Amino acid sequence: KRLGEYLYDPHGSVTGNSFYYWERLHELLPAFPIAWITSVCAAESLPNGEHVQNYLRSLSTRLVYMLEAKDRIASCFYQKSNNEQQYEMLRELNYFMTLTTGSFDALAWLLRYFYEFRSTDSEQDQELRQRVVLKLKRRQSTNGLIDHIESRNNNLGSYLRSNHTQELMNVFYPSRDSIQHRHAHIHQDHVRFV
Repeated sequence: KRLGEYLYDPHGSVTGNSFYYWERLHELLPAFPIAWITSVCAAESLPNGEHVQNYLRSLSTRLVYMLEAKDRIASCFYQKSNNEQQYEMLRELNYFMTLTTGSFDALAWLLRYFYEFRSTDSEQDQELRQRVVLKLKRRQSTNGLIDHIESRNNNLGSYLRSNHTQELMNVFYPSRDSIQHRHAHIHQDHVRFV
């Protein structure tokens, strides 16, 4: 990526960033193109195939936007520091945090449909939404979705339950909650968040 020209191989380039970030996503997650092609080809034959494909598309969109936000944060970091750059960097960081937790949520719903995690007959929509999460609640070792995944794919369930994975999610969710739920107060020529 240089001067608005996004190189994708030594012999060619493409103008614009959509192809660049799509290829970057494939470079960082080499299994993603296989998952995408499988979801497209098997959407009608997989149980919940259409839902799996939709959440995989949602996840990929968020991941691409995260890559773009990361680059904008880096660009601001290397420019001359001023209030405008600081504002831009914090705005992009807030966006990145929100996209990250949105990616975790999209992954949870993708896994819910892929592994056919069902709600109970008495469970309401809101109760199901609260159960389709990858983050364990404080001092809780069980999670309906992770327990179900672990019964079908022990390695994946163990990875999702691991301290490393849970600590990674805990880096992002508190910031996301603050970003999404705080109140903005406008003062004469600036905005102050509390």
